Amino acid sequence: MSRQQIGSVFGTLCEAARVAHDARLTSRARLQRIVELVPQGWPDPEFVEARLIVRGDVYETAGFTRTRWCAETRVDARSAGGGLLEVVLTRAPIPTDPVCPPEQRAFLDAVARLLAGAVEREHLRTLITRTATNVGEAVLIFRTEGEAWRIVDANPAAAAMFGVAPADLVGRTTEAIHASQGDHDALREASLTALEARQTFRASGPMRRADGSVFPAEFTLSLLHPEVGMDGGLVSVVRDVSERVRAETELRRSEERLSLIADHVGQVFWVMSPETGSIEYVSAAYEEIWGRPRSDLYADPALWIDTIDPRDRDRVVDTCSFDNADELEREFRIVRPDGQIRWIRERVTYGQNPGDGAPKMVGVAEDVTERKRTAERLALLGREMADIIHVLDESFRVRFVTPSMTRILGYDPGSMVGVDAVSMIHEDDRKRFRAGLETLLDEPGATLRSEYRALHADGTWRHMESVARNLVQHPGIEGIVVTSRDVTERVRMQQIMDQRQRLESVGSLAGGVAHDFNNILTVIRGQAELLIADGGLTPEQTDDIRLIEESADRAAVLTRQLLAFSREQVLQPRIVDLPTLLDGVQTLLGRTLGDHIRLERRADPDVPSVSVDPAQLEQVVVNLAINARDAMPRGGTLTLALTTETLGEGSDPDDPPPGDYAVLRVSDTGCGIPQSLLTRIFEPFFTTKPKEKGTGLGLAMAYGVVRQSGGSLTVESEVGSGSTFTIRLPIVPPLEGAEGDGGPRRRAGDRDRVLVGRDEPGAGR
Repeated sequence: MSRQQIGSVFGTLCEAARVAHDARLTSRARLQRIVELVPQGWPDPEFVEARLIVRGDVYETAGFTRTRWCAETRVDARSAGGGLLEVVLTRAPIPTDPVCPPEQRAFLDAVARLLAGAVEREHLRTLITRTATNVGEAVLIFRTEGEAWRIVDANPAAAAMFGVAPADLVGRTTEAIHASQGDHDALREASLTALEARQTFRASGPMRRADGSVFPAEFTLSLLHPEVGMDGGLVSVVRDVSERVRAETELRRSEERLSLIADHVGQVFWVMSPETGSIEYVSAAYEEIWGRPRSDLYADPALWIDTIDPRDRDRVVDTCSFDNADELEREFRIVRPDGQIRWIRERVTYGQNPGDGAPKMVGVAEDVTERKRTAERLALLGREMADIIHVLDESFRVRFVTPSMTRILGYDPGSMVGVDAVSMIHEDDRKRFRAGLETLLDEPGATLRSEYRALHADGTWRHMESVARNLVQHPGIEGIVVTSRDVTERVRMQQIMDQRQRLESVGSLAGGVAHDFNNILTVIRGQAELLIADGGLTPEQTDDIRLIEESADRAAVLTRQLLAFSREQVLQPRIVDLPTLLDGVQTLLGRTLGDHIRLERRADPDVPSVSVDPAQLEQVVVNLAINARDAMPRGGTLTLALTTETLGEGSDPDDPPPGDYAVLRVSDTGCGIPQSLLTRIFEPFFTTKPKEKGTGLGLAMAYGVVRQSGGSLTVESEVGSGSTFTIRLPIVPPLEGAEGDGGPRRRAGDRDRVLVGRDEPGAGR
């Protein structure tokens, strides 16, 4: 390469570098101009064309067209993406010569680096401009003009901060934005040292808006082009800290007020640094409650641990390392120098100092000794009282409940807070109870009495009696106070008494009807027998009279069942060995139950004897077995279990008297009996079977026979889980008198019976 060519290449590179840094040109104009300069670096510029493709944009000389003689190089702009620079020879003097000799390749690479720098600077300039436009702080660009620093550019935030349009801000000197000339000169003098060392200068001070108002600000000042120095310009970022200064001022005033208040209230306020463990503040109430001088605590914060009762010390110490937790509440006891034990409730918050961000622990402690003692007394009363006291809000949600809730309904009082009280009431009573409470809300001070069923924690329903009073307007309560008492036992006893009275009434009626009906049947059957005995009847007449006799016999069976229920049936009790009786019943049931029912027997062979009419007892067991069979249409298991029990004094008036009993349980795995029907199943003529399948006298007869024998018949059942009928018969006492005394042997408790007859007209004919 000749000296002239070297000069041309060097001159082209210098011109390209100048264009790349010319801020007066747009980015596209700079790139286009550099591309047009490329041919000048070749010996024959008239035969050279160039093209630049970068980020999808194309820049090329006027005669560019692709030829077979092409040289290309990458334009690597790291932060802005790459591009491609191509140079073509439109006419080659010697086609065999290389299109780009080494010296031209070096020139091409140098231009590519210039282009890369220009592209990257433009990309960064765009990012900086966008950032400066969108940030909330003011960004100002200064140029030095002798001793003056003049604003040459500003972002929208700067214009808003200083109260002028961006165009009006440009051109002003820095004196215009400082509160005074003295502030300006002092800050400028202080910043020169940092700027000369290529460092960022940070400071704060008052600044002035266009309307003359002054505001506190923080700002930084740094070189725009550190490689150039002060001549390259300065950039400053200004932040208006008026709100922060106002908040800090208010905070200081608040702290002063808080300190004044804290020293005049009964609670202890304290502030501690978790980093150093030092107490920074503790209010005067500490000396009254702890009985110790504050100065000792300031001097040695560890003394606070020593004041805690040894019974609580380890627990409290374990809660001291709760860094970054929002809040901590704890209760503990302290020991005063005079030996008094005081209960303390303390709330501790972990936070940061708003000034320097240093971590702080802030606590409020109060003496709750009397409150604790009162709460313990109330809790004891609440646990032992026979009633539950609720306080409900106007939406009927529980705000408070006494500890007796656990004993009466099985719930933890704390878990009940916020629960809709109406949701715990049986669905059949819920609507009525809610309507009553809604009516109660309309009249302050009004009361409401109601009974309903409430859900126990074990899933059972308890009968409750409540008195609710509207005390929403009372400032100390602000709710509905409901006092509730469990009356389940009373309701159960009332139901038993009602059932007993009903059965006694029905029994008396059934007995009377059965006696009269039996007398009528005696006349009917007697007259039928006389007609047959007199003779002279045709065979058809004889058959009709026999039908009358059979019907009378069937009716007599019904009367015996009614008499059994009314306990007026004439029984023929004997000393019966129950296991032997069950052997006979089991044989009978084997033919009665069918193949789809499996019969199981579990009998204790040592069960003592009982005094009972064996025929009637067999009929009772058969009736129960047939009912069980009907309850298991798809098959199942019938179990006869025989054992003994010793009964104490019962709470149920229908319970048998205390003593030893033989117990026969007849259990099935059938469909079960609804709870609503259990109180009626022993009533005469009550049945759930179709009319053609039952009269409703089987269980009534069984009930009467067992009761007349001195025992009891009860039932337990659950729908879908089968039923169990329990027969309890008193065990007979030992024999009285010696064997072979020639007279009938009697047992304690045996009673004589008297047969009473009544004349019925026509019975003796």
